[in-house]
Amino acid sequence: MLVASNHEIGQAICDQVCEYNSLSQKADCNRQNLYYVPSSKGCEDSITLSLDFNHIEELSDGSLLGYNHLQNLYISENSLLGIHNGTFNDSRHLQNLVLSVNNISALHSSTFRGAETLLTINLNRNKIQDIDKDAFHSLNQLVALRLSSNKIRSLPPTVFHDLHELQDLALDNNILEAISDQSFKHLPKLRSLSLRRNKLTELPYGLFGRLNSLKEVFLSENNLHNIPPFPVLGINSVDLFYLDHNNLTTSDTITTYLYIARVQLPIGSNPFKCDCSFLNLQMWHLNQKTAPNDFLGGSVMCSREDAQYSLDDVLPFDCKAEYSNPTPYSLTTPRTTSFTSVKSPQTDDNRFLTTQTINDNEGGFKTSVWFIFFVILFFYSVISTTILIKWFLCRENHTI
Repeated sequence: MLVASNHEIGQAICDQVCEYNSLSQKADCNRQNLYYVPSSKGCEDSITLSLDFNHIEELSDGSLLGYNHLQNLYISENSLLGIHNGTFNDSRHLQNLVLSVNNISALHSSTFRGAETLLTINLNRNKIQDIDKDAFHSLNQLVALRLSSNKIRSLPPTVFHDLHELQDLALDNNILEAISDQSFKHLPKLRSLSLRRNKLTELPYGLFGRLNSLKEVFLSENNLHNIPPFPVLGINSVDLFYLDHNNLTTSDTITTYLYIARVQLPIGSNPFKCDCSFLNLQMWHLNQKTAPNDFLGGSVMCSREDAQYSLDDVLPFDCKAEYSNPTPYSLTTPRTTSFTSVKSPQTDDNRFLTTQTINDNEGGFKTSVWFIFFVILFFYSVISTTILIKWFLCRENHTI
């Protein structure tokens, strides 16, 4: 009797179990205890089919038969185990697909075949472990892809290569340990890349190369212990770059990039060492007119001998560091900055004040400038004299 009941549910008819709005052309089948997609009878003109909070376990060839105008398909909070070949053969207008909170474990080369018109795919909170290198083949109109909260350990280097229109890629809360430098090479329109809460330990050189539209990068809560120079990574136009809650111990690369670009770069909750690189970050911080939290976020601290210091604290050590406003194509002579720690007469504890002396090598620099000036003046005089001589000769010949 129970089997018959399930079979009856599986053969449900859309206009009997769903609320169909002919004006919006939406079939609302949420929370109907369905085990299968209902037949399209009575809902053939549906643009939106919503099947959230049911018990559907699979999508197969024929599941969407008759829904020929479907643009939006929502099957969240079900029990989907997979998507079979042929599921989207009749979905030539499908644009938005939401299959979040299911049990899908793999994406095959045929998973999205027939759905080449898709603009967005949401597969958050599934159990995806395996992704075929051709899983997204031919989805060249896709704008947003969400794969967060799965069990993805690795990505085929070419898996995203057909997604030339992709703007938003989310891979948060997976178990990614490494990413190929080829992973994002063919995403020229990508604007937002989110890799929060993974297990990344390093970023390969050139990872963001060719991503000229990239504006937001989220790398919070990984295990990054070092960041390559931003130009080497391929970063050139980013507005937001989140690096908080990692294992960064030095801030040299970060400080350099802060000097050459106006970027929000939250780096709080990293185990920075109190060294010269952190002191340089402090110097940048002290020169800012805008509140530093607007750029670096909160909780930016360094540690030294079991003590912690913020960007506003004075570091208790001597440091001689090369300090300048770094730029990738600097034409100025680096300034040598000496930092000497002296005890503050205004405090009773062991905090120190840092005094700074700067030697700009002004003599050598001025000499070079004057030398260049006289060389230019000399060549100008030679050229002017030559022109005048030629003019007089031409005039004399003309007179004769």
